Amino acid sequence: MAITSKWRHHIEAWQCSGLSQAEYCAEQQINVRTFTARLSDYRKLSATASSSLIKAAASGWSQGPFARPSNMTSPSGGTFRPAAARWK
Repeated sequence: MAITSKWRHHIEAWQCSGLSQAEYCAEQQINVRTFTARLSDYRKLSATASSSLIKAAASGWSQGPFARPSNMTSPSGGTFRPAAARWK
């Protein structure tokens, strides 16, 4: 399920609040079961998003307003050379 900005805001506010889920929901007049369901969806989406990202190191930056790295290397050793690819 997609997380709306309303629920993302509530989840992030709850995380910063120091309150339990029940306390936060009572304060905000939110149904605890609905909050728990949206939190579960949020965590699933966060886990999926973070597992699909790859860290890469860039080197050899060009100069000027359209600066870009000349090479990018992944932790596994794969190399991407942007100069040979089209940037949009």
